Amino acid sequence: MRHGLSVRGFVSGPLSVLALASAAAALAINAGSVAIAAIPNYTLVGSYALPGGTWDVGNDGRLWSIVGTSILRQDAINSSSYSPIGSVAIANLPSFGAAFIAVNAATGQIAIGDNNSGPGSRVHFVSAADLNTSNPTATQSVEVGNYNAAWDGNHLYVTGANNATFAAQVARIDFTNSTGAPIATTVIDNAGDFSGGIAIRGSTLYTGVGFSFGGLPSTGDIRSFNTATFTGAPIAYSSGALITELLSAASLGFDSQGNLLVGGGRFGGTDGVDTGFAAVVDLANVINPLKLAPAGFGGFHGIAWNDATGELLVSRSGIAYRYAIPAPSAAAMLLGGFAVAARRRRR
Repeated sequence: MRHGLSVRGFVSGPLSVLALASAAAALAINAGSVAIAAIPNYTLVGSYALPGGTWDVGNDGRLWSIVGTSILRQDAINSSSYSPIGSVAIANLPSFGAAFIAVNAATGQIAIGDNNSGPGSRVHFVSAADLNTSNPTATQSVEVGNYNAAWDGNHLYVTGANNATFAAQVARIDFTNSTGAPIATTVIDNAGDFSGGIAIRGSTLYTGVGFSFGGLPSTGDIRSFNTATFTGAPIAYSSGALITELLSAASLGFDSQGNLLVGGGRFGGTDGVDTGFAAVVDLANVINPLKLAPAGFGGFHGIAWNDATGELLVSRSGIAYRYAIPAPSAAAMLLGGFAVAARRRRR
C-alpha cells in the first residue's frame, strides 16, 4: 500500500525538516518490508512468450533454446519470437526434449543434456560459431547423467543420476586432455533421490535435492560446496553447508545483488502459497524469502537472472515474466532533498 506525503504548508526550520524526514522514513517503511530488506523491491514490468523446450540466457540478453535438435535464438531482447540458427546431430534425444541447454558466455560453447537415463545418457557440446541452418552440426559428447548444468569458466558442472547406481550426483566436465575431448568426473554423490538445480558463485557451488522419497536429505534441500575441495574421491552431499530447504530446488541462480534464486514446486502440498512460486533468498536471512508468483501461487516456476538487462525472469506455463529493480522511491529522493536543504541552512 502506498501512502502520500503532503508538503503543503511547509515551514522552514530544523524542526520541520526533521518532521518531514521522519514522515518520509515512515513512508518508506510502510511501503513494504521488501523495500528496506537486502532483497531488491522487484517490480513486474512485462512478459513474453518462451520458446518450446529448455532455454538459457545468452550474454547479449537474448534467450537460446533447443527444440528437438534445432537451436533457436530470441530475435530481440524481450521478444516473443525465436528463429533457428542451426541444429545438432544428436540421434537419441527423447520426444520430451533435452534436459538443458547451457551457453558459455565467455567461450560461445553450448552444452546440451540429452535427458536420457541410465547407461548411454550423454552431455553434448557444440560451438555457437559452428552452427548453420544448412546442415546439422556434429557435437562432442561424454557419457554422464544429466538434469541441470552451470558453467564455471571452462568447466561444466552437471546434476543428474549416476548411470550405474541411479543415485543423484554432481559431475564436473573438463576439457583438459590432448584431444580436447570432454571428461566427466563425479565430485558430489548421494544427492537425494532425484537431482535438482545448480549454480556457481565465485568458488562456491550450490546444488539441491529435486525430490526425496523420505528421510534425509529432504526435497528442496540446498547446500553449498567449495569447488577447491573437488580434488579426489566424490564428496558426500550431506557434507555440504545447508543453506535452506525450499520448493524442489529445480532451478538455482543468483541476481546481481548476490541473492540466491530458487525455482520449482512442492508436490503433495495443499497450500498454493507454500507449493508454487519462485523465490529470492537473502543468504543472511534465508527464512524470509521473497516469493514471486506473477500468475498466481501454485504450479511449477522457473527463475533466472538476465545480466544484460538487469532483470529477473520468472517462468511459468510458457511465459517469462520480467521483474526489474525500480528507480529510487519518492521517499528516498525527499530524504536526500531534506539533507541537502539542512546542510545549506547550517552553512
